[in-house]
Amino acid sequence: MMARLEGVVYRGRADVEGWLAELERDWVDLRTDPREFRDLGDTVLILGSWHARARSSGLVLDSEPAAWVAHIREGLVTRQETFTDQAEALEAARRGGDA
Repeated sequence: MMARLEGVVYRGRADVEGWLAELERDWVDLRTDPREFRDLGDTVLILGSWHARARSSGLVLDSEPAAWVAHIREGLVTRQETFTDQAEALEAARRGGDA
């Protein structure tokens, strides 16, 4: 989750695996709750929330708004963006792959 806040971009399998390791290191009981899926052609908008507890501080995130925009090409996700602001995610989804 911090990647979006810090503007970090992960490219390729090794980067994504590193990001997943960071999440496991920093958060306990991290889960997403996707509730709505909008098919926008080559883009899918997913609206939902985060639930997690910070490993070091114990800070709890419960039902924090979240959204994901997945860009699809030839049946594969080529890019995924994570948002804490659902309106910002909707705008990114409307732009499609031009973001």
